[in-house]
Amino acid sequence: MADPTPPPGAEGAEVAPAKPANPMIPLAVVLVAMPLISFVMVKFVLVPQIQSAAKGGGAGAAAAPAAHPEPAKDAGKDKKDAHGKDDKKDKKADAGKATKSKDGWQYKFPPVVSNLAGSMGTRYLRCSFTVVSDDERIADLIQENEAKLKDAALQIFGARSQSDLEASSAKSVIKSELAASFNKALETAAVKEINFTDWVVQ
Repeated sequence: MADPTPPPGAEGAEVAPAKPANPMIPLAVVLVAMPLISFVMVKFVLVPQIQSAAKGGGAGAAAAPAAHPEPAKDAGKDKKDAHGKDDKKDKKADAGKATKSKDGWQYKFPPVVSNLAGSMGTRYLRCSFTVVSDDERIADLIQENEAKLKDAALQIFGARSQSDLEASSAKSVIKSELAASFNKALETAAVKEINFTDWVVQ
C-alpha cells in the first residue's frame, strides 16, 4: 500500500515562511559608521590641511590650504623668463636687497599670514607688500628688526575681522597703520609708504 504522505515540495505540503531580516541592523551600521567617518575626515583631512596652510603660509607657501601639488619634473632646472634671463638668479639677486625706483628705495617684505578676528582660526589673511623708503639702508634696517616688524604686522592684521577687510577704505587704513607701526619699531621715519602686492582672504 502506497504512503499517503506527499513528498517534500509537492502540492499541499506546508513550507515554513522565511524569517524577515532585522531592520535594526542597517540602522545600527549607519549610526556607528557616520560619526566614525566624520571623525576620520576631520582628523586626517581637514585639520592637516588647515595646519599646513597656517605653517606653510607663514613661510611664504601658497595661499590655498589645498592638497600639496606634485613637484614639476623640471623644478630643479634653471628657468628663463620671456627675455631669456635666468629667473632663479634674478630672484636671488633681488632677495634681501632694496631696489631704487622713482618713489624711493623699495624692499619686498616677506609674506605675512594672519588669522582674522572672530573667525576661531577658520579665516585668515595672506598678504605681501613692499616697503618704500627714502633711506637706501632700508633693507638692512628691516632685516635687523624683522621679528619686531612681523609682530607689528600680525597685531594689525589680527585685529581685523573679515567684514573690516571688506570695507572700501580697509587697505589704505592698514597701509597707514603699518607704516606708522614700522617706523615706531625701527625708531625712525624711514618707512615712507607701504604698497600691497598680494592680498588674499580665505
